[in-house]
Amino acid sequence: LSFWSMQRMDVGTFSLLGKSVSIAITMVLSSLVLERSHTRLQHILVAVITVGTMVFCEEEHRARNAPLRGNLKPLQTTAWMVGILQRIGAVTFYSLGAVLQEIFFTREKETHFMMQQCWMGVGAVITSFAMIMCFYGDPMSFLTIGFDDWTVWVLVTSYVVTGMATGLVVKRLGALAKALCV
Repeated sequence: LSFWSMQRMDVGTFSLLGKSVSIAITMVLSSLVLERSHTRLQHILVAVITVGTMVFCEEEHRARNAPLRGNLKPLQTTAWMVGILQRIGAVTFYSLGAVLQEIFFTREKETHFMMQQCWMGVGAVITSFAMIMCFYGDPMSFLTIGFDDWTVWVLVTSYVVTGMATGLVVKRLGALAKALCV
């Protein structure tokens, strides 16, 4: 969903929407799933972030649909709204994953962090296989396409390092701290 939404909005809107929605949804999910309570100030701050993001998105859309100047292309309202909904959907799944990851990390206290990361990696591989083979109908060999390019390895390495660092944040500080910091 995130990659599809990137096709329908600019990078600024994509990033801001992802971060602010992540904070709000993670706060809601941590209340519902983890049964955490939040202070009135936390609720007010998240509301301010959410309203500010909505205003930014509306102004960005208005600016993009103003008479053309420079190299900006006008956005079609329907495509833009679909992009917004796709981004919100992706962030919702991402936030739910962070909350469930917190449960997983804190419940299994005697299991080492690296073992937990390995379990999550195996789950990611199985999910990738299922998506490639079942959803798209492609053979497993499609998973190896592109790995002859060094830039792909740099990207994969950065994802692994980011995933490890993010996992440590979730394990030590929780999903809401991750939404605020990462």
